[in-house]
Amino acid sequence: MQEDKIDVVIPWVNGADPNWIKEKRRYSKVSDNIDDSVNRYRDWDNLQYIFRGIETFMPWVNDVYFVTWGHVPDWLNMKNAALKVINHEDYIPHKYLPTFSSHTIELNLHRINGLSERFIYFNDDTFILKFLYKDLFFKNGVPCDYALLSPIESDHRYSTADIFVTNIEVINDHFIVKDSIKKNLGKWFTPKYGKRLIQNFVYLYYNRLIGLRGSHLPNPYLKSTFERLWEVEYELLDSVSSHKFRTYRDVNQHLFRFWQIMSGEFYPLSPVKKGIYRVVSNNNDEIRRIIETNGANMLCINENATIEIENFEGQKEMIKNSFEKILPKKSSFEV
Repeated sequence: MQEDKIDVVIPWVNGADPNWIKEKRRYSKVSDNIDDSVNRYRDWDNLQYIFRGIETFMPWVNDVYFVTWGHVPDWLNMKNAALKVINHEDYIPHKYLPTFSSHTIELNLHRINGLSERFIYFNDDTFILKFLYKDLFFKNGVPCDYALLSPIESDHRYSTADIFVTNIEVINDHFIVKDSIKKNLGKWFTPKYGKRLIQNFVYLYYNRLIGLRGSHLPNPYLKSTFERLWEVEYELLDSVSSHKFRTYRDVNQHLFRFWQIMSGEFYPLSPVKKGIYRVVSNNNDEIRRIIETNGANMLCINENATIEIENFEGQKEMIKNSFEKILPKKSSFEV
């Protein structure tokens, strides 16, 4: 049935495409206050393992929506009926195009024709390492997530902390945190959160929401949440969508996640079950071990703008070789 369908959305950009580079340079000359670091577009050549992981470990997924500027990997099987290749111009309003901002791409996902009400949003650095059931993402018709109060932190200058501050500012305009908690007490204070539950006791002291624990992993969403936010925060979302590049006072996909949590449209999930977030560096032995031992349900391999990868090609091959050990077979998404 339609209401049981769960789609996946994966955005991707080929940072080596000369036509894309030419257009990006043309617009970057007239943009300021932008986050345009090389790690936003550098290709680690491991996208195929996201598709292999989905097909191997999430066989219940309905369709995969692959969102792209217009280019696709040479290995992508365009004849796969479960693959929906979506160009930016297919769903993003013309006035926002072209865009080189992941935020514009995220904020308008609800406009994708045919996308199911329930979908999982991947980044191109998030991978599945174990067999996962639907109820890790959706249960009783709502997304599975954790509601953990957590102050916004930043370990380096020009991080994404400013974006999360803006997200929280918006949420505080619409919700009173203590009222949200009272309405869904069992979702905020559940033994599923383990020792992290103490965060909710400690930070409940504050009258305003000071932050929610993040999740840089595949996140489940309701399309109707996007539609609702566009109704009540049109000016903000319209303004952010007009930015050609990411800026430090944007909002991003987590605004929708926070809204789902504060409105009680979620089913409590242990954060331990979600997965692991790791940053690539010049020594990625831990990442290799996690992959090769299927050491987490999901793994985000993120590149931090403050870390210079001295042997990029070598580290890229090492991570690819690790994925090849657990996912050696091509998926139906590959030619």
